Formats: sequence, C-alpha cells, structure tokens
Amino acid sequence: MRHVIYGRQYLEDFQHNYQIPAIYTDYHRMLRYEDLDLVVISTQAPQHHPITLAAAQHGIHIFCEKPMALSLQEADEMVEACEEAGIRFSINHQKRASNYNSYVKQLLSSKEIGKLVLIHAYDKGGRTAGNTMMEMGTHLFDWVRCFAGDVNWASAHLNTGMDEAVVEDIKHSQEVNAWDRDAGLVVGESILLLWFYKWIACGLPFFGSATG
Repeated sequence: MRHVIYGRQYLEDFQHNYQIPAIYTDYHRMLRYEDLDLVVISTQAPQHHPITLAAAQHGIHIFCEKPMALSLQEADEMVEACEEAGIRFSINHQKRASNYNSYVKQLLSSKEIGKLVLIHAYDKGGRTAGNTMMEMGTHLFDWVRCFAGDVNWASAHLNTGMDEAVVEDIKHSQEVNAWDRDAGLVVGESILLLWFYKWIACGLPFFGSATG
C-alpha cells in the first residue's frame, strides 16, 4: 500500500506508522499526480459514483465497497464508464470467495445434494428493511446469484408498520438510524421479496425469497 485517503489526522498517523510517501484528502489530486494500478473505494455510498467516474477517466482499476450506488442510473453510469475505459470494476462481495460458500457451490454443481429448488435468505437483523436492503441485502443477493445464477424477474412488498409503504415513507437512511452508514434514501420497515430464476428439470418454478 502506497497511497490512502482518509481524515487528515488519521492520514498523518498512518503515514508515520507505515512510512507511506504521500497522503491526500482530495482524491482528484491523488488521481492526477500518482501513477496508480488500483483504487479501493471504501467511502460512504454517496461518494462511490463520483470517485468511480474520476478513476475511470484516469484508466485505473477499481475495487468498490458495497452498496455499489444509490440508484440504478448511477450504477449504469459507473459500469459504462469502466467499460469505456477498459478497466476492471469489482464490488466488495467478499463472501462469494469464502470457503463455506465455495464448498456449497461445489456441492450444487456436482449434484451431490440434489437439485436446488428454493432459497430462503435472511439478514442478521438490527436494521429496518430499507437500510438492510442497501447494507446487507447486497450480500444476500450476491449469494443467491452465486448459487443460482442471474434473476429473470423480481417482486417486493414493503411495509411501514402494519401498512404498505408509500412515497411519504421514504427517508434518508441516517434519519431512520442515525448510527447507520449513509445509504441514501430508503423505505420500509419490513419486506417480503421474491425473485424468479428459471424452470428446473421437474417443471417447478425456482423462487428465491428474502425477508427483513
């Protein structure tokens, strides 16, 4: 590791302890003055989009923390920028590479435990559904895609209290939970999510589901 971006005092301590030759609090300056192979974006979610676009303009490979972006439009722009620049862009879904997930995928591929028919995915709890979808739901979706492939369609039902969530229930993630990370606008205290993948050999539709 040669260059990092963080709070000034933290940076100075980090630079001293690990003998890093250069520190920055402005990523534009770092991208302009340093010859980098890879940028790790571990900021809050609202900064993922602008930093990704800036790094792509400099032709630097990107490893980005989840959630990838705050909207589908931002995500599409990030992917497009990286494709146009010919660089690699990866989201930090590290659990896909865990030993136990690799073993489960091996068992599924070998048919040793039979055919995959249904997946129930549960968050570890502690957040309302809207915040969970942005913070931990991204891992659940990645797990399911890892085991079952890409989704054909998805459907979700969001509740606020006992009622179906409406536009007026949309809040900023840190308004819902002040201690949580900045995940932009969220909605819903609970969620039932279904997604459809494919028809399996026995003729039954394969559904995944998640609750929060």
